Amino acid sequence: MTALRFPSNVALISLFTILFFQTPGQGMPNTLYVSDNIYIAPDDTMVIDAGQVVMFTGYYNIIVDGTLIAEGTVDAPITFTVNDTLNLHDTQKQTGAWNGIRFAESESVRSENNLSVFRHCVFEYSKATSEDFGNGGVFSITGGRQVIIEDCFFRHNYSSIAGGAVYINGASPQITRSSFVHNTAHSHNILERSNGGAVHIQQSEAEISYCYFEKNRSIMPGQESAYGGAISVIAADPQIFNNIIYDNYAPLGGGIGFLMANGANPISNNLVIHNAALLAGGGLSFIGSSPVVSNNTVLYNHANSHGGGIFMYDHSAPVFYNCIFRYNSSFIGNELFVWDLSNTEFYHSNIEGGFDGFEGGIDPDMVFVNNIDEDPLFSGDENHPYSLNQNSPCIDAGYEDSESINPYPFDLAGNPRLSGSAMDIGAYEYQGQAEDTFSVLFVLHNEFGDPVENAVIELNGVANVAGDYLFDDLLPGTYSFTIFKTCYADYEDQVIVISSDVDVEVILDWIPGDVNGDQLVNVMDIITLANHFVGFNPQPFCFENADANADGVVNVLDAILITHIFSSDL
Repeated sequence: MTALRFPSNVALISLFTILFFQTPGQGMPNTLYVSDNIYIAPDDTMVIDAGQVVMFTGYYNIIVDGTLIAEGTVDAPITFTVNDTLNLHDTQKQTGAWNGIRFAESESVRSENNLSVFRHCVFEYSKATSEDFGNGGVFSITGGRQVIIEDCFFRHNYSSIAGGAVYINGASPQITRSSFVHNTAHSHNILERSNGGAVHIQQSEAEISYCYFEKNRSIMPGQESAYGGAISVIAADPQIFNNIIYDNYAPLGGGIGFLMANGANPISNNLVIHNAALLAGGGLSFIGSSPVVSNNTVLYNHANSHGGGIFMYDHSAPVFYNCIFRYNSSFIGNELFVWDLSNTEFYHSNIEGGFDGFEGGIDPDMVFVNNIDEDPLFSGDENHPYSLNQNSPCIDAGYEDSESINPYPFDLAGNPRLSGSAMDIGAYEYQGQAEDTFSVLFVLHNEFGDPVENAVIELNGVANVAGDYLFDDLLPGTYSFTIFKTCYADYEDQVIVISSDVDVEVILDWIPGDVNGDQLVNVMDIITLANHFVGFNPQPFCFENADANADGVVNVLDAILITHIFSSDL
């Protein structure tokens, strides 16, 4: 087996590059420039080192018939990106993006040894157009290929058919602890349905767990047929559990869309909230589908036409256990609308409006057992606002034989799923008042070891007061955080709180050339630098970023270098 390792040094492409980019440690990441398609043969392994930026200089892809290993770290992620994003949004043009990582469907490359792994990677500005793969903005994984994706971030990726970020068909990869933000499936052909703004799953038992989905979209001409704003599931039996699905959009199934999907794996412990559908199924849409849905909390979703929470069509018969459906809205059927004679079963769920609130072709003999219509009394906890407080009617009110539906053993906060006499209703299991709480203290430094003051930290989406780096009264669980500080690159990661207080030390990186602190290097930085030279005192002015050659002074040499950085990105 041949091992191909991307070099850890920066590619040398000009005099300025030789002078300033060759040696790591001068504030610039290690960068590999990709100027052609890459093919990994069945017996080959390619390894990408932690901390590298894989910079595609055009619409190129990586075809993997062998093995690809890209394992970054929290402090040194691997970034896959492109140098020019003009026409990124146009899924009919092969410009403005790179062309993703493709795991081909081929019996000859199926092997237990061909396990590709991606950890702590950022995937951005990739797409599949109608002129090439069509599916999977970043990944198309087909034909039984084995892939693990953990702790990764997908943003601003596009496909012309299915899977704005990831397309899965016939394979069963594991995708966990990853975030999907601003990905889009956008078909321009009314005969080709757009599916899965972030992830599309077909003929698969893929695992999607502990992931976060926000502002993903599935759109197409006429809008009527695009499906699954965050996730679409077609003829598959995936394991979808412990995810947050927030503010996604599609004409059908703003959160998750199921089409001809039936199976034994329960869809469980997900928070589906504030999603929207142009037509039907603001939260969940089922067409010809009958999965098991357990311990999900579905809130504040909206459909313009039918079924704010749930929409069912084509003889769908999903079975719901221990779910919360409340505060959803639609023109007809706030919580549930059944288009035809689809039937369903509800056990031990908390549904606003109860059975009488359902609309459409409702079977008067629908199985509707031990459901309640009561205020769930959410805790409003800073980190898990939709967990249950001590007086919630959902505590110990779940299905008496919940273990028979094979629930995931931990709730959305990472706590044991069964803590009382019976399972609770919803995505969170109440742990009782005796639960200890802990604190997380962030210690921030720059690359020189100097303290960084007055940063803003968001922990699970809740921001602190600038400069206050202590978060206390935290229950055990996994918390996502983002650090924002002018003149520094945003920093994202997770912290796990188990049984003690946690200190998190973070080194924030400057962005050479980002003189005005807007996270970009462009002509505005040149203007800001010019204003500084003539004494206009522009604010903000990031000295370390302006000192692009790191010689301790800001002068015309830095202006030349920043101009080179900017022009190289065009």
